[in-house]
Amino acid sequence: MKDLLAAQQNKPFFLVLIRLAVMVLLAAVTYSVLRFAGMSNDFPPLDMLYFPFVNIVCGVVIWRRFRQYGVSVWEYLGFEGRRLGKDIAWGLLWLFVSYIPLAIALMASMYLMFGADMSSHFEQVFAKSVPQLPDGVLPVMSIFGAFVFLVNAPIEEIVYRGWLQKGLAGRSGVTIAILVQGLLFGLQHMMFAGDVRGMVIYAFMFLAWGVTAGVIVHHQRRLAPMVISHWIVNIIFGVGPMLAIGFVGM
Repeated sequence: MKDLLAAQQNKPFFLVLIRLAVMVLLAAVTYSVLRFAGMSNDFPPLDMLYFPFVNIVCGVVIWRRFRQYGVSVWEYLGFEGRRLGKDIAWGLLWLFVSYIPLAIALMASMYLMFGADMSSHFEQVFAKSVPQLPDGVLPVMSIFGAFVFLVNAPIEEIVYRGWLQKGLAGRSGVTIAILVQGLLFGLQHMMFAGDVRGMVIYAFMFLAWGVTAGVIVHHQRRLAPMVISHWIVNIIFGVGPMLAIGFVGM
């Protein structure tokens, strides 16, 4: 574990740069293919078409890196059977705590962008159009993406609140580490928005969420409770809807 901690401090941006680079590359390729095929001109493109592969690449990179230092992912996350009940309870608490600043950031950014008429723009900003894909492609990708998305929570907690925050804290201090990982977490989530204006709003929302999560992880000194909180969010807003789209469309 000491060698892994040293690696984090030597290259704190290693994992996050890989994640962001792979995400931008695959999003650009997906957008180009859809536009060339006349299926969609929307940017960002529909994330379920490329984001599963982002998690697959990042998962492989993390597994290989941890294996190199003889550290298991489970150990790094801090999961222990005797503490699982408490971790679930903490995760449920952090779910509500972390969404308070996210909701404030959402409402504030919507108001700054649209003023008092903001309520009429939510669907316009956040709704995602579906490209005209060949029959059967969207249901298959939805189901595939749902199962891959189950690993998203631990991967993102390792990348942002783990490797980046811990590594940068040892070099630049805790405050800078929490703010930087929150900023990059927000930038990543811009790609899930429905349009360019949504990208700005997503950035502020997930900056707030990321900073809150960073503070929580710093004080608890373990990733497990935040992973559980993150898992719950992903299952409710990601896995569940994708499975519904997949099975309804089959």
